[in-house]
Amino acid sequence: INKNVISRISFSWDGVNWVNSFKYIYEYDLNNNPTLQLVQQWDGSTWVNFYKYEMEYNINDSRLLTLKQNWDGVTWINDYQYIHEYNSNNLQSSRLKQIWEGTAWVNDFKYTYEYNVNNLQSSFLRQDWVISDWINKTKMTFEYDNNNNLTLGIQQEWDGTTWVNLMQNPMEYDIYNNLVLEYFYVWDGSIWINDFRFIYYYDIISSYSDLNPIESTMKCFPNPCQGNFTIDFSESNFEINRLNIYNSVGGVVYSKDIQIVNNRKPTLITTNLSEGIYFIQAVSNSGDITKKLIIKY
Repeated sequence: INKNVISRISFSWDGVNWVNSFKYIYEYDLNNNPTLQLVQQWDGSTWVNFYKYEMEYNINDSRLLTLKQNWDGVTWINDYQYIHEYNSNNLQSSRLKQIWEGTAWVNDFKYTYEYNVNNLQSSFLRQDWVISDWINKTKMTFEYDNNNNLTLGIQQEWDGTTWVNLMQNPMEYDIYNNLVLEYFYVWDGSIWINDFRFIYYYDIISSYSDLNPIESTMKCFPNPCQGNFTIDFSESNFEINRLNIYNSVGGVVYSKDIQIVNNRKPTLITTNLSEGIYFIQAVSNSGDITKKLIIKY
């Protein structure tokens, strides 16, 4: 059972009753990709076609085409379409919007995407179609730290001859790769000016504090791993009695009673966890020890 939504109906309140408003009908391919979204409007007695989207995909289930058509009372009329292209890693390399002019498709705008060696998006460029050529509009560039956390985004706009700064968005992370600070600056023509910022708080952060002096006594390797890893308490002098593993939102995904007192030999832990970021918590008689673990297959 795929549990795909095949239809939904919206209603409006007329002061006395709920009255039909819009009906949405969905279809999917064998890989559960949505291929149709049909919208119908209630005319007081029956459902009447309004507009629809049709989607096509490549063999990697990446969307190739999004076509919007409107119902004119008799037949479907083209409105606009998005055409998607991908690189050899199946990462989107471009997205083109075209508008139907009655007899042919005409370019409207396009986005071009670039990626770094880790397949993280390093930039995107928007260009608008003007008469017969592509004209630069805006671009974004991105930077990442060694843990592949996004640390900086810079938006620029084209003034006709060169790129001009518009907005800057630096980000900071804690030692567990949790986003803790996010800043937004605007360019005043000569310097970056504060605009606003976000501070992020986590309900599990106190459990992962590095203020605990016994944190350094637990080693975990390899890290990243493929589900199986070794923990080493050879530098500790206290009793370990339980091992918990939390996912990135604080849920317990693994828990096991262990007894490590005098035997300081490394212990192999076997799991079947999916890819992601986890936190290993060793419960001891001297306090809890927490280390970040990355599982990547």
